[in-house]
Amino acid sequence: MAAKYQTSFTLRALAVAFACSVLTGCQSFDLATSAAVEEKAPIVNKADVIGQYQMQLIPARRPPSVEKIDITGPVTVQDALEAAGAMRKFGEMKISLGRIIKGKGTLLKLPIDYQTKSKTVRPEQNYQLLPGDTITVSPKDSKTLEKIIESLGGGLI
Repeated sequence: MAAKYQTSFTLRALAVAFACSVLTGCQSFDLATSAAVEEKAPIVNKADVIGQYQMQLIPARRPPSVEKIDITGPVTVQDALEAAGAMRKFGEMKISLGRIIKGKGTLLKLPIDYQTKSKTVRPEQNYQLLPGDTITVSPKDSKTLEKIIESLGGGLI
């Protein structure tokens, strides 16, 4: 009777140990397969993607480009501009952020001031991007006379 109890206890202990190792993610039973899966895994897990924003670059002398980018964590307008290389492609930029208001279905267009000297977006306009946002970047339309007047501290009336 004691041997039967001992065998039953041992089988139960092995079953519990196996179940615990499987449930906790222990991969000691098939290391070759798990290593192969890890090597083939993508850098960004699709389960980690929160949504997408859209980046539209509209250069003066080239065709416009539109790219959808996955949001995998907090990303701001400045982060998106740097990732798209907008600072290299444009000197002075006109930037706007289009955001759809949920529930109303209306498009809110937020202008964004870009400071060319410091190559940064004004802090109060460096919005965190949400899924569905569209950033549009184009060259700043500024005529030579307007540039001279702005540099002297005045503005056109």
